[in-house]
Amino acid sequence: MIVNIFDKRFIDVYQFDKINDYSGKTELDIAVENIFNNEEVKKNGQKCSPNCSALCTVFLQQTINIPKLLNLENNELGKWMFSKFTESAKKFKLEEKCNINEFYFYRCWGNRLFKNADEGISHRHRLSYFDVPHLVAIYYHYVPEDGANLVFIKDQDEMKITGRHHSTYPEKDKIYFKPKTGMLVIHDPTILHAVTPHTSDIPRTCFIFEPAFKN
Repeated sequence: MIVNIFDKRFIDVYQFDKINDYSGKTELDIAVENIFNNEEVKKNGQKCSPNCSALCTVFLQQTINIPKLLNLENNELGKWMFSKFTESAKKFKLEEKCNINEFYFYRCWGNRLFKNADEGISHRHRLSYFDVPHLVAIYYHYVPEDGANLVFIKDQDEMKITGRHHSTYPEKDKIYFKPKTGMLVIHDPTILHAVTPHTSDIPRTCFIFEPAFKN
């Protein structure tokens, strides 16, 4: 589903309808908890959160291989997700320059926000003059009803990979998006974005994938 945000830009949103009952669900749920209970993750995974209210594996990609640990090549969720990468690539007109049927993961990591996780710093995943990654895909494994929202920001400086706290930008230049459990949100890597503070007692867990399609 296309959701327009600003200046002819959009995000592509999909909902996994079998979120409560699919082949491989039990094993994947266990794998998710094992990732965030991993001693290395608990020790080194708080670098993304100044107040230590979040765990992030972005700095541990050499040892924490998310697609492999979640067995995405073999379970129903992963196969669904991969098909949406191709479907979304068509909407972003990537087939004009890439083979959208073949991709590799440029980067992948997991984020878990706990109560009082702050908004963090806004960022983009790629500058416009680089080629990869081609897309950013966020899969929301679990989002409580009052969980943190995603914020897309309209800015004029696309030559910087990081921006400011989203609360410092004018409201007229922001679009808030409320993710749900089982949702896959795909967007252009050059769009500046952030999250709102997480105030729920229940953790919010998502996985970020950066597909790069082969030439």
